[in-house]
Amino acid sequence: KNLSINLSGLLNQLFNFWGALYNSSNNDQPSLSQTTKTTRKPYCGYEQQTLSKRERAEQESLLAALQWPKPPDGKIAFLQSTDPVHSDFAIVKPSRFFKVGDQLQVVVRVRDFQGKPKHYGGDYLQARIHSPLLKAGAIGRIVDCHNGLYKVFFTLLWPGEVKVSVTLVHPSEAVQVLMRLREERPDRVYFKSSFKSGRYSETTECNVCLPGDLPVCNFTDLYTGEPWFCYKPRKLCYRASSVFPLLSPDPLDVMSSVV
Repeated sequence: KNLSINLSGLLNQLFNFWGALYNSSNNDQPSLSQTTKTTRKPYCGYEQQTLSKRERAEQESLLAALQWPKPPDGKIAFLQSTDPVHSDFAIVKPSRFFKVGDQLQVVVRVRDFQGKPKHYGGDYLQARIHSPLLKAGAIGRIVDCHNGLYKVFFTLLWPGEVKVSVTLVHPSEAVQVLMRLREERPDRVYFKSSFKSGRYSETTECNVCLPGDLPVCNFTDLYTGEPWFCYKPRKLCYRASSVFPLLSPDPLDVMSSVV
């Protein structure tokens, strides 16, 4: 079966020009792996809280678990990225008799736009089994073999005929673009807080990182050390009475400004 692709209008636009963004990446950045240790990247130069030995070990363990495999080369041509049309999957031992509770295994082979097999992983896939007539479905557990192959395991939870679907959400190369944007532009989602005193109120922008040299109110959590700042109102600097998110700037403008 061919892989389906699940991209919204925005992601279609990103997919069309992600190569230009990705090619501007710094080749000196360390590659990601399952064993590489990493630390939180500080934004805006604020001081991070001091961690105990146990807390630091826990932090490194959590961050290592969140790491995503990275393509082996710093720059990869668009035609060498994952193409769902050329990629496919096959059910292991499809002719055997399955019963409820058995494991169904699927092997996914990804290829690029030239139809050539890829030899590294990192693609964001989603897999599920479903029976439309029964309105039943379940997700699969995906194992990245880091060589262009993925193993998917499903538990058969109901009797009857089931369909297998594997969707490419993001190719591995696009994942790196999104990760880079997350690190370099953490302010793509921002908030506004309302400061009130009696009948007077002011609204200012808030975030973990505020650009510029304007004065700020520091609402960093004294216990956890998690940072939170708001631009200082002209007349007030009390506890914000309400906080609400705003739409981020045009994502395409944000991504273009990173190039």
